[in-house]
Amino acid sequence: MDRQRRLIYLIILMLTAATFVCYLPLRYNEFVTYDDYDYILKNTQIHSGLNVENIKWALTSSYFSYWHPLTWISHMIDIELFGLNPKGHHMISLFFHIANTVLLFAALRLMTGRLWQSAFVAALFALHPMAVDSVAWAAERKNVLSTFFWFLLFIFYYYYARRPALWRYLAVFGTLALGLMSKPMLVTVPFLLLLLDYWPLGRLKAGKHIGLIIEKVPLMLLSVLSLLLTTIPRLRVGKIIPHDSVSVGAWTGRAVNSYTGYLIHMISPAKLTVLYPFIWEWPWWQTALSAAFLLSVSVAAVAAFKKYPYLFVGWFWYLGTMVPVIQVFLVNISPMADRFTYVPLIGMFIITAWGMGDMSKKTSSANAVYLTAALSILAVLGGFTWRQVGYWRDSGTLYRHAIDVTQGNYMAYNNYGGYLESNGKLDEAMVQFEKGLQITPDNEELSYNKGHLLILMGKGKEAEGYILRSARIWYKGDSANFYKRLSASLLSEGKYAESLEYITKLLLINPKDTDDHKLLSEALTGLKRYTEALAAIEKGISLSPKDADLYYRKGMILMKMGQTEAAEAAFRQSSALKHP
Repeated sequence: MDRQRRLIYLIILMLTAATFVCYLPLRYNEFVTYDDYDYILKNTQIHSGLNVENIKWALTSSYFSYWHPLTWISHMIDIELFGLNPKGHHMISLFFHIANTVLLFAALRLMTGRLWQSAFVAALFALHPMAVDSVAWAAERKNVLSTFFWFLLFIFYYYYARRPALWRYLAVFGTLALGLMSKPMLVTVPFLLLLLDYWPLGRLKAGKHIGLIIEKVPLMLLSVLSLLLTTIPRLRVGKIIPHDSVSVGAWTGRAVNSYTGYLIHMISPAKLTVLYPFIWEWPWWQTALSAAFLLSVSVAAVAAFKKYPYLFVGWFWYLGTMVPVIQVFLVNISPMADRFTYVPLIGMFIITAWGMGDMSKKTSSANAVYLTAALSILAVLGGFTWRQVGYWRDSGTLYRHAIDVTQGNYMAYNNYGGYLESNGKLDEAMVQFEKGLQITPDNEELSYNKGHLLILMGKGKEAEGYILRSARIWYKGDSANFYKRLSASLLSEGKYAESLEYITKLLLINPKDTDDHKLLSEALTGLKRYTEALAAIEKGISLSPKDADLYYRKGMILMKMGQTEAAEAAFRQSSALKHP
Protein backbone atom coordinates (compact mmCIF):
# COMPACT_ATOMS: atom_id res chain seq x y z
CA MET A 1 0.00 0.00 0.00
CA ASP A 2 1.54 3.32 -1.08
CA ARG A 3 1.91 6.32 1.22
CA GLN A 4 -0.90 8.31 -0.45
CA ARG A 5 -3.42 5.51 0.02
CA ARG A 6 -2.44 5.04 3.66
CA LEU A 7 -2.89 8.78 4.19
CA ILE A 8 -6.36 8.66 2.64
CA TYR A 9 -7.41 5.82 4.93
CA LEU A 10 -6.01 7.69 7.91
CA ILE A 11 -8.00 10.80 7.02
CA ILE A 12 -11.18 8.73 6.64
CA LEU A 13 -10.54 7.14 10.04
CA MET A 14 -9.97 10.55 11.64
CA LEU A 15 -13.10 12.04 10.05
CA THR A 16 -15.16 9.08 11.26
CA ALA A 17 -13.76 9.18 14.79
CA ALA A 18 -14.09 12.96 15.19
CA THR A 19 -17.69 12.93 13.98
CA PHE A 20 -18.64 10.01 16.18
CA VAL A 21 -17.13 11.64 19.27
CA CYS A 22 -18.83 15.00 18.68
CA TYR A 23 -22.20 13.26 18.34
CA LEU A 24 -21.78 10.94 21.34
CA PRO A 25 -24.54 12.70 23.37
CA LEU A 26 -26.97 11.57 20.66
CA ARG A 27 -27.18 8.11 22.23
CA TYR A 28 -29.14 9.55 25.16
CA ASN A 29 -31.64 11.53 23.09
CA GLU A 30 -35.35 10.82 22.88
CA PHE A 31 -37.83 11.41 20.08
CA VAL A 32 -39.18 14.97 20.13
CA THR A 33 -42.76 16.12 19.66
CA TYR A 34 -41.76 18.28 16.68
CA ASP A 35 -42.54 15.93 13.73
CA ASP A 36 -40.93 12.80 15.27
CA TYR A 37 -44.28 11.76 16.69
CA ASP A 38 -46.07 12.22 13.36
CA TYR A 39 -43.30 10.60 11.33
CA ILE A 40 -42.63 7.66 13.63
CA LEU A 41 -44.49 7.27 16.92
CA LYS A 42 -48.00 8.04 15.66
CA ASN A 43 -47.47 6.70 12.15
CA THR A 44 -48.89 3.23 12.80
CA GLN A 45 -48.55 2.36 9.12
CA ILE A 46 -44.80 1.77 9.56
CA HIS A 47 -45.01 0.08 12.98
CA SER A 48 -45.24 -3.40 11.45
CA GLY A 49 -41.83 -2.85 9.89
CA LEU A 50 -40.67 -3.78 6.41
CA ASN A 51 -43.20 -5.81 4.46
CA VAL A 52 -44.84 -5.79 1.04
CA GLU A 53 -47.94 -3.90 2.17
CA ASN A 54 -45.88 -1.16 3.81
CA ILE A 55 -43.59 -0.82 0.80
CA LYS A 56 -46.68 -0.34 -1.42
CA TRP A 57 -47.88 2.33 1.00
CA ALA A 58 -44.50 4.07 0.91
CA LEU A 59 -44.51 4.14 -2.90
CA THR A 60 -48.03 5.57 -3.16
CA SER A 61 -48.44 7.68 -0.03
CA SER A 62 -48.01 11.43 0.31
CA TYR A 63 -48.47 11.25 4.07
CA PHE A 64 -47.24 14.41 5.80
CA SER A 65 -47.39 16.18 2.42
CA TYR A 66 -44.27 14.51 1.07
CA TRP A 67 -43.62 11.80 -1.46
CA HIS A 68 -40.37 10.22 -0.26
CA PRO A 69 -40.81 6.43 -0.30
CA LEU A 70 -37.18 5.58 0.46
CA THR A 71 -37.33 7.67 3.62
CA TRP A 72 -40.37 5.73 4.81
CA ILE A 73 -38.65 2.45 3.97
CA SER A 74 -35.60 3.50 5.98
CA HIS A 75 -37.84 4.20 8.99
CA MET A 76 -39.45 0.76 8.53
CA ILE A 77 -36.01 -0.86 8.58
CA ASP A 78 -35.20 1.04 11.79
CA ILE A 79 -38.34 -0.38 13.39
CA GLU A 80 -37.43 -3.89 12.23
CA LEU A 81 -34.04 -3.49 13.92
CA PHE A 82 -34.79 -1.37 16.98
CA GLY A 83 -38.55 -1.11 17.40
CA LEU A 84 -39.45 2.33 18.73
CA ASN A 85 -36.24 2.72 20.74
CA PRO A 86 -34.96 6.18 19.72
CA LYS A 87 -31.28 5.29 20.29
CA GLY A 88 -31.21 2.95 17.30
CA HIS A 89 -32.95 5.44 15.02
CA HIS A 90 -30.50 8.19 16.00
CA MET A 91 -27.46 5.95 15.50
CA ILE A 92 -28.57 5.09 11.97
CA SER A 93 -28.88 8.81 11.16
CA LEU A 94 -25.38 9.33 12.56
CA PHE A 95 -24.13 6.47 10.39
CA PHE A 96 -25.50 8.23 7.31
CA HIS A 97 -23.90 11.53 8.38
CA ILE A 98 -20.52 9.82 8.74
CA ALA A 99 -20.99 8.06 5.40
CA ASN A 100 -21.88 11.40 3.79
CA THR A 101 -18.72 12.92 5.22
CA VAL A 102 -16.56 10.15 3.75
CA LEU A 103 -18.34 10.31 0.36
CA LEU A 104 -17.90 14.10 0.21
CA PHE A 105 -14.19 13.76 0.95
CA ALA A 106 -13.82 11.05 -1.69
CA ALA A 107 -15.75 13.02 -4.34
CA LEU A 108 -13.80 16.24 -3.80
CA ARG A 109 -10.45 14.45 -3.76
CA LEU A 110 -11.27 12.67 -7.02
CA MET A 111 -12.50 15.84 -8.73
CA THR A 112 -9.85 18.29 -7.51
CA GLY A 113 -6.87 16.10 -6.72
CA ARG A 114 -6.38 18.16 -3.54
CA LEU A 115 -6.13 15.92 -0.49
CA TRP A 116 -5.99 18.38 2.41
CA GLN A 117 -8.50 20.91 1.09
CA SER A 118 -10.94 18.06 0.42
CA ALA A 119 -10.40 16.70 3.93
CA PHE A 120 -10.96 20.16 5.44
CA VAL A 121 -14.24 20.66 3.56
CA ALA A 122 -15.43 17.21 4.68
CA ALA A 123 -14.44 17.97 8.28
CA LEU A 124 -16.30 21.30 8.22
CA PHE A 125 -19.35 19.50 6.87
CA ALA A 126 -19.08 16.81 9.55
CA LEU A 127 -18.46 19.02 12.56
CA HIS A 128 -20.30 22.28 11.92
CA PRO A 129 -23.17 22.58 14.43
CA MET A 130 -25.59 23.71 11.72
CA ALA A 131 -25.68 20.06 10.62
CA VAL A 132 -26.94 18.89 14.01
CA ASP A 133 -30.64 19.34 13.18
CA SER A 134 -30.31 16.98 10.22
CA VAL A 135 -28.58 14.29 12.30
CA ALA A 136 -30.16 14.55 15.76
CA TRP A 137 -33.73 14.94 14.51
CA ALA A 138 -35.18 11.51 13.67
CA ALA A 139 -37.80 13.07 11.37
CA GLU A 140 -34.99 14.56 9.28
CA ARG A 141 -33.78 11.15 8.14
CA LYS A 142 -34.81 12.32 4.68
CA ASN A 143 -32.02 14.91 4.77
CA VAL A 144 -29.11 12.60 5.58
CA LEU A 145 -30.48 9.81 3.38
CA SER A 146 -30.99 11.98 0.30
CA THR A 147 -27.53 13.51 0.78
CA PHE A 148 -26.03 10.02 0.81
CA PHE A 149 -27.30 9.50 -2.75
CA TRP A 150 -26.34 13.09 -3.67
CA PHE A 151 -22.66 12.58 -2.81
CA LEU A 152 -22.61 9.10 -4.31
CA LEU A 153 -23.92 10.72 -7.49
CA PHE A 154 -20.91 13.08 -7.49
CA ILE A 155 -18.56 10.09 -7.57
CA PHE A 156 -20.49 8.41 -10.39
CA TYR A 157 -20.53 11.69 -12.30
CA TYR A 158 -16.77 12.06 -11.93
CA TYR A 159 -16.20 8.71 -13.62
CA TYR A 160 -18.80 9.52 -16.27
CA ALA A 161 -17.09 12.87 -17.00
CA ARG A 162 -13.73 11.12 -17.41
CA ARG A 163 -15.04 8.47 -19.79
CA PRO A 164 -18.64 9.09 -20.89
CA ALA A 165 -20.65 5.91 -21.37
CA LEU A 166 -24.33 5.09 -21.26
CA TRP A 167 -24.06 2.79 -18.24
CA ARG A 168 -22.18 5.47 -16.31
CA TYR A 169 -24.85 8.05 -17.18
CA LEU A 170 -27.55 5.61 -16.08
CA ALA A 171 -25.73 5.25 -12.76
CA VAL A 172 -25.93 9.04 -12.34
CA PHE A 173 -29.59 9.11 -13.40
CA GLY A 174 -30.54 6.22 -11.13
CA THR A 175 -28.75 7.70 -8.12
CA LEU A 176 -30.54 11.02 -8.66
CA ALA A 177 -33.85 9.15 -8.77
CA LEU A 178 -33.05 7.42 -5.47
CA GLY A 179 -32.08 10.75 -3.91
CA LEU A 180 -35.29 12.42 -5.05
CA MET A 181 -37.24 9.47 -3.64
CA SER A 182 -35.66 10.34 -0.29
CA LYS A 183 -36.18 14.12 -0.42
CA PRO A 184 -36.85 16.52 -3.33
CA MET A 185 -33.93 18.76 -2.27
CA LEU A 186 -31.90 17.20 -5.11
CA VAL A 187 -33.86 19.11 -7.77
CA THR A 188 -30.87 21.47 -8.07
CA VAL A 189 -28.45 18.66 -9.01
CA PRO A 190 -28.45 19.42 -12.80
CA PHE A 191 -27.48 23.04 -12.05
CA LEU A 192 -24.79 21.93 -9.62
CA LEU A 193 -23.29 19.49 -12.12
CA LEU A 194 -22.93 22.34 -14.62
CA LEU A 195 -20.94 24.26 -12.00
CA LEU A 196 -18.73 21.23 -11.43
CA ASP A 197 -18.28 20.91 -15.19
CA TYR A 198 -16.57 24.29 -15.06
CA TRP A 199 -14.53 23.62 -11.92
CA PRO A 200 -12.97 21.33 -10.94
CA LEU A 201 -13.81 18.97 -13.83
CA GLY A 202 -12.80 21.44 -16.57
CA ARG A 203 -15.45 20.22 -19.03
CA LEU A 204 -16.95 23.64 -19.78
CA LYS A 205 -14.88 24.56 -22.80
CA ALA A 206 -15.56 26.76 -25.79
CA GLY A 207 -18.13 25.26 -28.13
CA LYS A 208 -19.25 22.57 -25.67
CA HIS A 209 -21.71 24.56 -23.57
CA ILE A 210 -24.83 23.42 -25.42
CA GLY A 211 -23.80 19.78 -25.34
CA LEU A 212 -23.29 19.83 -21.59
CA ILE A 213 -26.69 21.45 -21.07
CA ILE A 214 -28.42 18.91 -23.33
CA GLU A 215 -26.66 16.17 -21.39
CA LYS A 216 -28.47 17.38 -18.26
CA VAL A 217 -31.97 17.45 -19.81
CA PRO A 218 -33.01 13.96 -18.59
CA LEU A 219 -31.85 14.94 -15.10
CA MET A 220 -33.81 18.19 -15.35
CA LEU A 221 -36.96 16.32 -16.38
CA LEU A 222 -36.54 13.98 -13.41
CA SER A 223 -36.22 17.02 -11.14
CA VAL A 224 -39.38 18.58 -12.58
CA LEU A 225 -41.27 15.33 -11.97
CA SER A 226 -40.08 15.36 -8.37
CA LEU A 227 -41.25 18.95 -7.95
CA LEU A 228 -44.71 17.99 -9.19
CA LEU A 229 -44.88 15.00 -6.86
CA THR A 230 -43.96 17.32 -3.97
CA THR A 231 -46.18 20.26 -4.87
CA ILE A 232 -49.44 18.46 -5.69
CA PRO A 233 -49.91 16.80 -2.26
CA ARG A 234 -49.18 20.12 -0.54
CA LEU A 235 -51.72 21.90 -2.70
CA ARG A 236 -54.33 19.34 -1.70
CA VAL A 237 -53.86 20.02 2.02
CA GLY A 238 -53.40 23.77 1.68
CA LYS A 239 -49.68 23.90 2.48
CA ILE A 240 -48.74 25.94 -0.57
CA ILE A 241 -48.95 29.56 0.42
CA PRO A 242 -50.73 31.78 -2.15
CA HIS A 243 -48.55 34.56 -3.54
CA ASP A 244 -51.22 37.12 -2.76
CA SER A 245 -51.33 36.17 0.95
CA VAL A 246 -47.97 37.83 1.60
CA SER A 247 -46.61 40.93 -0.13
CA VAL A 248 -43.84 40.66 -2.70
CA GLY A 249 -41.68 42.81 -0.47
CA ALA A 250 -42.14 40.43 2.43
CA TRP A 251 -41.16 37.40 0.33
CA THR A 252 -38.16 39.25 -1.12
CA GLY A 253 -37.03 40.30 2.33
CA ARG A 254 -37.50 36.74 3.57
CA ALA A 255 -35.31 35.27 0.83
CA VAL A 256 -32.57 37.91 0.82
CA ASN A 257 -32.21 38.08 4.60
CA SER A 258 -32.27 34.31 4.91
CA TYR A 259 -29.28 34.02 2.59
CA THR A 260 -27.25 36.41 4.72
CA GLY A 261 -28.71 35.08 7.97
CA TYR A 262 -27.44 31.58 7.28
CA LEU A 263 -23.96 32.96 6.61
CA ILE A 264 -24.02 34.78 9.95
CA HIS A 265 -25.02 31.54 11.67
CA MET A 266 -22.21 29.72 9.86
CA ILE A 267 -19.62 32.18 11.15
CA SER A 268 -21.16 32.59 14.62
CA PRO A 269 -23.02 29.40 15.59
CA ALA A 270 -23.47 30.23 19.28
CA LYS A 271 -27.28 30.65 19.21
CA LEU A 272 -28.54 27.98 16.86
CA THR A 273 -31.97 26.46 17.43
CA VAL A 274 -34.53 24.28 15.72
CA LEU A 275 -37.10 27.13 15.73
CA TYR A 276 -36.49 30.70 14.63
CA PRO A 277 -39.29 33.26 14.90
CA PHE A 278 -40.86 34.13 11.57
CA ILE A 279 -40.47 37.79 10.62
CA TRP A 280 -43.30 39.02 8.40
CA GLU A 281 -41.79 42.34 7.43
CA TRP A 282 -38.04 42.92 7.50
CA PRO A 283 -36.67 46.46 8.01
CA TRP A 284 -36.05 47.96 4.59
CA TRP A 285 -32.49 48.94 5.45
CA GLN A 286 -31.63 45.38 6.51
CA THR A 287 -33.02 43.98 3.28
CA ALA A 288 -31.12 46.62 1.30
CA LEU A 289 -27.84 45.79 3.07
CA SER A 290 -28.35 42.06 2.55
CA ALA A 291 -29.18 42.55 -1.13
CA ALA A 292 -26.12 44.78 -1.61
CA PHE A 293 -23.89 42.19 0.06
CA LEU A 294 -25.22 39.31 -2.02
CA LEU A 295 -24.92 41.32 -5.23
CA SER A 296 -21.38 42.46 -4.41
CA VAL A 297 -20.14 38.95 -3.69
CA SER A 298 -21.86 37.62 -6.81
CA VAL A 299 -20.20 40.25 -8.98
CA ALA A 300 -16.82 39.53 -7.35
CA ALA A 301 -17.27 35.79 -7.89
CA VAL A 302 -18.08 36.29 -11.58
CA ALA A 303 -15.14 38.67 -12.00
CA ALA A 304 -12.76 36.16 -10.39
CA PHE A 305 -14.10 33.03 -12.04
CA LYS A 306 -10.87 32.44 -14.00
CA LYS A 307 -8.34 33.29 -11.31
CA TYR A 308 -10.31 31.84 -8.38
CA PRO A 309 -12.74 29.31 -9.86
CA TYR A 310 -13.47 27.86 -6.43
CA LEU A 311 -14.93 31.22 -5.38
CA PHE A 312 -17.32 31.22 -8.35
CA VAL A 313 -18.38 27.58 -7.90
CA GLY A 314 -18.59 27.73 -4.11
CA TRP A 315 -20.67 30.91 -4.04
CA PHE A 316 -23.15 29.82 -6.67
CA TRP A 317 -23.27 26.34 -5.12
CA TYR A 318 -24.54 28.06 -1.96
CA LEU A 319 -27.00 30.36 -3.74
CA GLY A 320 -28.30 27.70 -6.12
CA THR A 321 -28.81 24.77 -3.79
CA MET A 322 -30.66 27.01 -1.31
CA VAL A 323 -33.36 27.86 -3.87
CA PRO A 324 -35.78 25.00 -2.98
CA VAL A 325 -35.83 26.09 0.69
CA ILE A 326 -35.47 29.86 0.41
CA GLN A 327 -39.22 30.30 -0.21
CA VAL A 328 -38.93 30.88 -3.95
CA PHE A 329 -41.41 28.04 -4.49
CA LEU A 330 -43.51 29.15 -1.47
CA VAL A 331 -43.87 25.56 -0.22
CA ASN A 332 -44.75 26.84 3.23
CA ILE A 333 -44.41 29.81 5.51
CA SER A 334 -41.64 28.49 7.72
CA PRO A 335 -38.89 30.19 9.65
CA MET A 336 -35.22 29.85 8.82
CA ALA A 337 -34.06 26.34 9.57
CA ASP A 338 -30.48 25.15 9.98
CA ARG A 339 -31.38 21.80 8.40
CA PHE A 340 -31.89 23.58 5.08
CA THR A 341 -28.15 24.33 4.91
CA TYR A 342 -26.92 20.72 5.19
CA VAL A 343 -25.68 20.65 1.58
CA PRO A 344 -25.70 24.36 0.56
CA LEU A 345 -23.03 25.38 3.09
CA ILE A 346 -20.57 23.03 1.40
CA GLY A 347 -20.15 25.79 -1.19
CA MET A 348 -18.95 28.14 1.55
CA PHE A 349 -16.73 25.42 3.01
CA ILE A 350 -15.06 25.02 -0.41
CA ILE A 351 -14.36 28.76 -0.51
CA THR A 352 -12.95 28.57 3.03
CA ALA A 353 -10.70 25.56 2.42
CA TRP A 354 -9.30 26.68 -0.92
CA GLY A 355 -9.13 30.33 0.11
CA MET A 356 -7.14 29.50 3.24
CA GLY A 357 -4.86 27.39 1.08
CA ASP A 358 -4.13 30.33 -1.22
CA MET A 359 -3.54 32.69 1.69
CA SER A 360 -1.22 30.28 3.51
CA LYS A 361 0.99 30.05 0.41
CA LYS A 362 2.08 33.60 1.11
CA THR A 363 3.86 32.49 4.28
CA SER A 364 7.17 30.62 4.58
CA SER A 365 5.56 27.71 6.45
CA ALA A 366 2.37 27.34 4.45
CA ASN A 367 1.48 23.77 5.52
CA ALA A 368 1.93 24.46 9.22
CA VAL A 369 -0.16 27.63 9.04
CA TYR A 370 -2.95 25.89 7.12
CA LEU A 371 -3.02 22.89 9.45
CA THR A 372 -2.98 25.01 12.60
CA ALA A 373 -5.78 27.25 11.39
CA ALA A 374 -7.88 24.33 10.19
CA LEU A 375 -7.52 22.32 13.41
CA SER A 376 -8.33 25.39 15.53
CA ILE A 377 -11.53 26.05 13.58
CA LEU A 378 -12.56 22.40 13.73
CA ALA A 379 -11.92 22.16 17.47
CA VAL A 380 -14.21 25.13 18.14
CA LEU A 381 -16.93 23.82 15.81
CA GLY A 382 -16.70 20.35 17.38
CA GLY A 383 -17.33 21.85 20.80
CA PHE A 384 -20.38 23.73 19.55
CA THR A 385 -21.69 20.54 17.91
CA TRP A 386 -21.35 18.51 21.12
CA ARG A 387 -23.34 21.17 22.97
CA GLN A 388 -25.95 21.48 20.22
CA VAL A 389 -26.61 17.74 20.19
CA GLY A 390 -27.36 17.98 23.91
CA TYR A 391 -30.20 20.42 23.27
CA TRP A 392 -31.98 17.61 21.40
CA ARG A 393 -32.05 15.46 24.56
CA ASP A 394 -35.84 15.77 24.82
CA SER A 395 -38.67 18.05 23.71
CA GLY A 396 -38.61 20.19 26.82
CA THR A 397 -34.88 20.89 26.55
CA LEU A 398 -35.21 21.63 22.85
CA TYR A 399 -38.02 24.19 23.18
CA ARG A 400 -36.60 25.84 26.30
CA HIS A 401 -33.36 26.40 24.43
CA ALA A 402 -35.25 27.96 21.51
CA ILE A 403 -36.95 30.36 23.94
CA ASP A 404 -33.63 31.20 25.60
CA VAL A 405 -31.69 32.10 22.43
CA THR A 406 -34.41 33.94 20.47
CA GLN A 407 -36.87 36.75 21.05
CA GLY A 408 -40.55 36.82 20.16
CA ASN A 409 -40.52 33.11 19.36
CA TYR A 410 -44.22 32.31 19.62
CA MET A 411 -43.72 28.92 17.93
CA ALA A 412 -41.30 27.85 20.66
CA TYR A 413 -43.80 28.89 23.35
CA ASN A 414 -46.52 26.99 21.50
CA ASN A 415 -44.48 23.79 21.21
CA TYR A 416 -43.18 24.01 24.77
CA GLY A 417 -46.74 24.48 26.01
CA GLY A 418 -47.84 21.41 24.08
CA TYR A 419 -44.99 19.40 25.60
CA LEU A 420 -45.92 20.49 29.12
CA GLU A 421 -49.61 19.72 28.49
CA SER A 422 -48.77 16.21 27.30
CA ASN A 423 -46.87 15.68 30.56
CA GLY A 424 -49.82 16.76 32.68
CA LYS A 425 -48.38 20.16 33.64
CA LEU A 426 -51.49 22.07 32.64
CA ASP A 427 -50.87 25.28 34.59
CA GLU A 428 -47.31 25.59 33.25
CA ALA A 429 -48.54 24.86 29.75
CA MET A 430 -51.11 27.65 30.04
CA VAL A 431 -48.32 30.10 30.93
CA GLN A 432 -46.48 29.20 27.70
CA PHE A 433 -49.56 29.52 25.49
CA GLU A 434 -50.36 32.90 27.03
CA LYS A 435 -46.79 34.12 26.44
CA GLY A 436 -47.11 33.07 22.80
CA LEU A 437 -50.44 34.89 22.45
CA GLN A 438 -48.89 38.05 23.92
CA ILE A 439 -46.58 38.04 20.90
CA THR A 440 -49.21 37.08 18.30
CA PRO A 441 -52.70 37.61 19.81
CA ASP A 442 -54.49 36.32 16.69
CA ASN A 443 -52.37 33.22 16.14
CA GLU A 444 -54.80 30.42 15.34
CA GLU A 445 -52.73 27.47 16.48
CA LEU A 446 -51.95 29.06 19.84
CA SER A 447 -55.62 30.00 20.23
CA TYR A 448 -56.68 26.45 19.48
CA ASN A 449 -54.15 24.97 21.90
CA LYS A 450 -55.18 27.34 24.69
CA GLY A 451 -58.85 26.58 24.02
CA HIS A 452 -58.18 22.86 24.07
CA LEU A 453 -56.27 23.23 27.34
CA LEU A 454 -59.12 25.22 28.89
CA ILE A 455 -61.51 22.40 27.98
CA LEU A 456 -59.21 19.92 29.74
CA MET A 457 -59.21 22.22 32.77
CA GLY A 458 -63.02 22.26 32.83
CA LYS A 459 -63.37 25.82 31.58
CA GLY A 460 -65.46 25.14 28.49
CA LYS A 461 -67.18 28.53 28.41
CA GLU A 462 -63.87 30.39 28.43
CA ALA A 463 -62.48 27.97 25.84
CA GLU A 464 -65.21 28.63 23.29
CA GLY A 465 -63.84 32.00 22.16
CA TYR A 466 -60.34 30.62 21.60
CA ILE A 467 -61.65 27.58 19.74
CA LEU A 468 -63.76 29.78 17.47
CA ARG A 469 -60.79 32.08 16.83
CA SER A 470 -58.79 29.12 15.59
CA ALA A 471 -61.45 27.82 13.20
CA ARG A 472 -59.73 28.66 9.92
CA ILE A 473 -56.69 26.45 10.47
CA TRP A 474 -58.88 23.36 10.30
CA TYR A 475 -60.87 24.14 7.14
CA LYS A 476 -58.16 22.78 4.85
CA GLY A 477 -56.86 20.34 7.39
CA ASP A 478 -58.51 18.57 10.31
CA SER A 479 -61.90 20.31 10.26
CA ALA A 480 -63.53 17.25 11.86
CA ASN A 481 -61.30 17.60 14.90
CA PHE A 482 -62.22 21.28 15.17
CA TYR A 483 -65.96 20.60 15.05
CA LYS A 484 -65.60 17.78 17.56
CA ARG A 485 -63.67 19.97 20.02
CA LEU A 486 -66.12 22.83 19.64
CA SER A 487 -69.13 20.55 20.03
CA ALA A 488 -67.67 19.01 23.19
CA SER A 489 -67.02 22.49 24.58
CA LEU A 490 -70.59 23.63 23.92
CA LEU A 491 -72.09 20.45 25.34
CA SER A 492 -70.06 20.85 28.53
CA GLU A 493 -71.69 24.26 28.98
CA GLY A 494 -75.16 22.89 28.32
CA LYS A 495 -75.48 24.70 24.98
CA TYR A 496 -77.24 21.82 23.27
CA ALA A 497 -78.95 23.74 20.47
CA GLU A 498 -75.76 25.58 19.54
CA SER A 499 -73.78 22.33 19.49
CA LEU A 500 -76.17 20.72 16.98
CA GLU A 501 -74.96 23.01 14.19
CA TYR A 502 -71.39 21.77 14.53
CA ILE A 503 -72.31 18.13 15.18
CA THR A 504 -74.32 18.17 11.93
CA LYS A 505 -71.26 19.46 10.06
CA LEU A 506 -69.16 16.83 11.79
CA LEU A 507 -71.44 14.02 10.64
CA LEU A 508 -71.32 15.27 7.07
CA ILE A 509 -67.54 14.77 7.21
CA ASN A 510 -67.53 11.49 9.18
CA PRO A 511 -70.97 9.85 8.89
CA LYS A 512 -69.57 6.55 10.16
CA ASP A 513 -67.80 7.89 13.25
CA THR A 514 -69.42 6.31 16.31
CA ASP A 515 -68.21 9.05 18.66
CA ASP A 516 -69.95 11.67 16.51
CA HIS A 517 -73.26 9.84 16.89
CA LYS A 518 -72.71 9.81 20.66
CA LEU A 519 -72.31 13.60 20.55
CA LEU A 520 -75.52 13.90 18.54
CA SER A 521 -77.48 11.77 21.00
CA GLU A 522 -76.12 13.80 23.93
CA ALA A 523 -77.22 17.08 22.33
CA LEU A 524 -80.67 15.72 21.45
CA THR A 525 -81.10 14.25 24.93
CA GLY A 526 -80.26 17.63 26.41
CA LEU A 527 -83.02 19.12 24.28
CA LYS A 528 -85.37 16.32 25.45
CA ARG A 529 -85.75 15.06 21.89
CA TYR A 530 -85.47 11.50 23.13
CA THR A 531 -86.79 9.67 20.09
CA GLU A 532 -84.21 11.33 17.85
CA ALA A 533 -81.50 10.75 20.46
CA LEU A 534 -82.37 7.04 20.53
CA ALA A 535 -82.19 6.90 16.73
CA ALA A 536 -78.71 8.44 16.86
CA ILE A 537 -77.58 5.79 19.36
CA GLU A 538 -79.12 2.99 17.27
CA LYS A 539 -77.14 4.27 14.29
CA GLY A 540 -73.99 4.18 16.39
CA ILE A 541 -74.74 0.61 17.47
CA SER A 542 -75.17 -0.44 13.84
CA LEU A 543 -71.67 0.92 13.18
CA SER A 544 -70.04 -0.45 16.35
CA PRO A 545 -72.17 -3.31 17.73
CA LYS A 546 -69.58 -4.19 20.40
CA ASP A 547 -69.28 -0.72 21.92
CA ALA A 548 -70.48 -1.11 25.54
CA ASP A 549 -70.80 2.66 26.03
CA LEU A 550 -73.40 2.89 23.24
CA TYR A 551 -75.67 0.38 25.02
CA TYR A 552 -75.24 2.24 28.30
CA ARG A 553 -76.23 5.51 26.62
CA LYS A 554 -79.19 3.72 25.02
CA GLY A 555 -80.31 2.54 28.45
CA MET A 556 -80.09 6.07 29.89
CA ILE A 557 -82.24 7.47 27.05
CA LEU A 558 -84.80 4.68 27.46
CA MET A 559 -85.00 5.42 31.20
CA LYS A 560 -85.81 9.04 30.41
CA MET A 561 -88.51 7.81 28.02
CA GLY A 562 -90.01 5.65 30.77
CA GLN A 563 -89.17 2.34 29.07
CA THR A 564 -87.64 0.65 32.11
CA GLU A 565 -87.55 -2.95 30.86
CA ALA A 566 -85.89 -1.97 27.57
CA ALA A 567 -83.46 0.20 29.47
CA GLU A 568 -82.47 -2.66 31.78
CA ALA A 569 -81.91 -4.92 28.77
CA ALA A 570 -79.61 -2.30 27.29
CA PHE A 571 -77.68 -2.02 30.57
CA ARG A 572 -77.28 -5.83 30.70
CA GLN A 573 -75.94 -5.80 27.15
CA SER A 574 -73.48 -3.06 28.07
CA SER A 575 -72.30 -5.03 31.10
CA ALA A 576 -71.89 -8.19 29.04
CA LEU A 577 -69.69 -6.37 26.54
CA LYS A 578 -67.58 -4.87 29.31
CA HIS A 579 -67.15 -8.17 31.14
CA PRO A 580 -67.47 -10.97 28.57
